[in-house]
Amino acid sequence: MSKKLLALLLAVLMAAMAMTGCAKNETPSGGGDAEGEVIELDFWIIGNYPDEKDYYLAKVLEDFNATHDNIHLNITGVGSDHAEMANKWTLAGSNNKLPDLLEINTGGTLNKLIESGCMGNLYDYLMADDEFVSRFPGGTECLDQLYFGLHSVEEEKICYGFPTETEIQGWYFNTEIFEQNNLELPKTWDDYLNCVKTLKANGVLPLVHGCTDNWDTWGYHAWPIKYGLTHDVWMDVVNGKTAVKDTAFPTVCSRIVELREAGAYPDNVASMSNAQAFEIFLSGGAAMYCVGSWKMNDMDNSEIADKIAFSFGPEFPDQDVDNVATRPYSWSIAAGKKAVESEERAQACAEVMKWIVSSERATIEVEEDIFPADIAEQELPNRTY
Repeated sequence: MSKKLLALLLAVLMAAMAMTGCAKNETPSGGGDAEGEVIELDFWIIGNYPDEKDYYLAKVLEDFNATHDNIHLNITGVGSDHAEMANKWTLAGSNNKLPDLLEINTGGTLNKLIESGCMGNLYDYLMADDEFVSRFPGGTECLDQLYFGLHSVEEEKICYGFPTETEIQGWYFNTEIFEQNNLELPKTWDDYLNCVKTLKANGVLPLVHGCTDNWDTWGYHAWPIKYGLTHDVWMDVVNGKTAVKDTAFPTVCSRIVELREAGAYPDNVASMSNAQAFEIFLSGGAAMYCVGSWKMNDMDNSEIADKIAFSFGPEFPDQDVDNVATRPYSWSIAAGKKAVESEERAQACAEVMKWIVSSERATIEVEEDIFPADIAEQELPNRTY
């Protein structure tokens, strides 16, 4: 694969965008910092900053501090363990101690924080800026469906933040293993099952997968969508209008059972972590592995870089939609209630947010092999893969 993978993924980045919903909060209040004083904003990011400064967002925020005299960001790393991060966000929210700005998973904990009323509404400071809105494919319509933008709740407008990263998820193949076993890379569901059975019979681990991380299901995320589990259907499930058994889930589960019965997974899959699974794949110990685009840099720097190919996964004979696999929005920048304690703080937070989505800053993401959610395709730098 080498770095040809990114070019392929960028070409389909906009193909499918799963959206989420939104909730209500208060509008900014007046008053605040004395004119001429430096406004200090607390900004939580993922990772172990300041010990780890190579993370792209840390670079962007340090760049902001170096070029702005009127606003200073106090950057704090909240770690990289998903459960620990969620606990920190939830505890801070329950005690009304969220920072002005924070990097957080789109959906999940963020939705709960929004529903609890501890996030800051920056609609007046962000959504009135046409250039800012235009940075996102789909503009206000895109932001609306992400709990962030032009969403009407009892005639009110809300904007808690914006998405920063997109992910593309799918299946990765070690092409050398397939060649050694006289197999073509699979496309259809029958191809996948045949490859699994052949590899298993030849003593090769077909698909490495870790189950101790309950979020480690990237290769399967698109399967329910392929079988017609749209956002509308899912909302009917959430609202109790449709039973799970009447959706695509049972069919998807039956397909996974077929993989298991064909011998796809390692015997210790239930006790294996995703990190262990990834190392096995990179060491050439498995033919297939599922992960998202954020691992491309590791793959590009691995010893098997030129032997890796990417696919969106199997094409099912009875699927309802085209064969795509993407979960667009993964991380977001959101505002805590502290951000709207005064007009000056709200304006300062909006200035930081607009800085993050400027084309110069988004380019830093691309250089780190991360897909920005807020960059137009024509702005992507020319790179060879």
